[in-house]
Amino acid sequence: MKITNIAETSKELTAREKLMMEDVTDAFKLNEITDPIIITPAQYAVLHVEDEDPDVDPYDKFIVIDNDGNKYTTGSKSFMEAFKKIWNVMSEEDEEYQIKVYKVKSQKRDGSFLTCSIV
Repeated sequence: MKITNIAETSKELTAREKLMMEDVTDAFKLNEITDPIIITPAQYAVLHVEDEDPDVDPYDKFIVIDNDGNKYTTGSKSFMEAFKKIWNVMSEEDEEYQIKVYKVKSQKRDGSFLTCSIV
């Protein structure tokens, strides 16, 4: 069994919103994208997940909700850092914006990593 707690949010959540954030069964998994996608972010949260199995380390899931209510999730630290930088700068502005989510080939390891940029 997994224990999920909301560790951070972009805004104060109602009880309904908390339940919606903790349920990621209907979320799109950003790690599975093959082509860049565009998201208009409305809010985000960080979920801290602990498994009762002692062999499974605790981890964080990052949730982005767009203006249409769609949820996107990832555990990618590179995405979280890039997203939060954009969010923090743009939260000072009173304008809607979009981000492009995409994968970049890693120079240090085989494979790629997930990140985002403002559009």
